[in-house]
Amino acid sequence: MAQDFDTALWIKPDGLERRLSDGIPSLASLETTALHVMGWIDVQRTGMLTRVTLDPYAVRYDALMRLPEVLGSRFRGRAVDVALANRGMSHSARVSFFSTTAAIAHIHEQVIIERGDLDEEPPIDQLAKGMGESKAQPERVAKAVPLPSASEQSGSRPRATDLLRANLEEDSKARPIGELEGALQSGVTVARRLIGGMWLTDEKGIVPDLASVLRRDEPDMVLFALHTRGWIGVEMDFPSRGTDLRAELPARIVMDPHGVSKETLRGLLSFCDDWAEAPGVITLVWWDGISWVMEYGSADQLAARATHLVEAKRNAFFPSTPQSIAMDPDSFAIQAKAGQDVFDRALRIWRAHGGRLEKNQVMMNAFHSSDIFKQRTKLLDVDENNEFRISHYAPGDRAIWTSQEISSMVGRRLIDVPDKKLGASVQNDLLTVLRWDRPLVHRCEGVVDRSDGPTRLSWSRLTLPLRSAQSATSLLTVVNVDEVADGRPHS
Repeated sequence: MAQDFDTALWIKPDGLERRLSDGIPSLASLETTALHVMGWIDVQRTGMLTRVTLDPYAVRYDALMRLPEVLGSRFRGRAVDVALANRGMSHSARVSFFSTTAAIAHIHEQVIIERGDLDEEPPIDQLAKGMGESKAQPERVAKAVPLPSASEQSGSRPRATDLLRANLEEDSKARPIGELEGALQSGVTVARRLIGGMWLTDEKGIVPDLASVLRRDEPDMVLFALHTRGWIGVEMDFPSRGTDLRAELPARIVMDPHGVSKETLRGLLSFCDDWAEAPGVITLVWWDGISWVMEYGSADQLAARATHLVEAKRNAFFPSTPQSIAMDPDSFAIQAKAGQDVFDRALRIWRAHGGRLEKNQVMMNAFHSSDIFKQRTKLLDVDENNEFRISHYAPGDRAIWTSQEISSMVGRRLIDVPDKKLGASVQNDLLTVLRWDRPLVHRCEGVVDRSDGPTRLSWSRLTLPLRSAQSATSLLTVVNVDEVADGRPHS
């Protein structure tokens, strides 16, 4: 099975999979669907060649971005036979290349010829029909190309090189470095373009493949690497992917300056020195705390701008990966089922005692006798510096930290837990409870930096304000982890 996977596989938008049919006629329709509807790429060894089969109109962007890494690792050093399986054609057009780079460039040109823009996905209704004429859609990129000369106007169809140049000049819409306003892009779009890209980190130096460190390189992990880990993404032009990072000018540098460490910044500045003499400009894409900003400039300008952004944003608010929505506990009970038993028990006890801590500890004893503290719970007090400190911590049956980290949790500030971005996110939620002065449930989801690596979790947190006679307020949180998105076992 493993050997088959190494010699014949499908590249999908979300990863790799063993080939569906391996030539079995009864399953041929699955191959047709995979190529022309789902936009997968078929890669297999045939003799001395590596054969790459794809539909240039239907191929998915995320799958295409994985192709250079697959050819450069699993099929390294082999000639490449490219088969373009255009829809409606009984035979695919084949072109062979000794160089993987040349094969990638050819595929890149053909995709642009077919649909006019590498980044655009084909309309789903066109894919479902699988018929009709191939239509290039160069409307967006044409704005970045000078008007053709009189001699060029005589041709009936734009040359592939012109379309390739137009696509690579897409970032001409970016504003020059130094302007206050930049073009905005959504986080998902930014993340998708970094799939298969390289990364600059503090502890690992250059990471050529995000999946090798974080297990997946899908958009949520890309954003986790940018926002929570503070890594810098390096996007190379598609035909140049897999080449030496110092030898080629990158297309884009993507960063969240709020979290970039000094070591990671020094690594970027070192590369800027290597790129200083190269012609052309680099696009800088950075997170300003609300949206993505695009600017462009020379390598020297990039170095100065990145240094300024990191120094200016270092102490600013971090956009934490975990997201939370506050709701009334009764409203939450109507929507959810999992975890309701422990939430209901805790709320009944809190309401029975009016949320007040008596000297005889009746309410706390009731929490203990109802096994509330056997769940994932925290008791927090506000110290003299108006910071939350943990006075009790229980991991429940789904621990995310090691035993040593759990044992040292009591007395620690909330923002000093192992995943500091998670601690900051929880602290913001607790401040909301203090302002409203009533129980709240926060519905949360996001990537958490567990002791055994980042994991996407879904959880609910009930927070109860506990008031004492001295008007001081403590907070009790009860957490129910109801989903582990990537299927990893709980520690």
